[in-house]
Amino acid sequence: MVTAIDILKSVVQKTDEVLRDKFGKDISFIRFESGYTATVVNAITNLMQGSYDPYPLIAVFTEGLKESYTDYLVEFTAPKIIIVVRAVPNLTEEQRIETNFRDFLYPIFEEFEKQLQNIHHGYELKLKRSDVPHYSESANNANTFNDIVDGIIIKPFTMKVLNDIEC
Repeated sequence: MVTAIDILKSVVQKTDEVLRDKFGKDISFIRFESGYTATVVNAITNLMQGSYDPYPLIAVFTEGLKESYTDYLVEFTAPKIIIVVRAVPNLTEEQRIETNFRDFLYPIFEEFEKQLQNIHHGYELKLKRSDVPHYSESANNANTFNDIVDGIIIKPFTMKVLNDIEC
């Protein structure tokens, strides 16, 4: 049985494959993480300590993830999905929008949305997105990254996918 995380991981892989030429990459460059907030933050922190760049990153936070299955459909709701890149220090808001958002985050979001649309079963899939420049999560605004990032938050996220999808 295919799960919501299997589906989203597959969509991130397809997004990565389509965007490699645009970003001049020969190998996978968009990281996927899922789990509770602490799990995602620990994975990113461990990568940084090992001298790996964990960004760009698409992460699914699973606190409150709901999945239901029928013979034909997988329907799920993820409370929050983020797409993030490392923030460049000392940029103005306008510079941040020109660089990280227009050059990286928007193309990744648009392709991610397109790949989701390709497998969504039902009426048009609309993602509610918020742009968050200079995002460092705290108790007040949600994650606790050990890094400052620019990001796009998608929440809430609900999708229906045919049960026979290949991931």
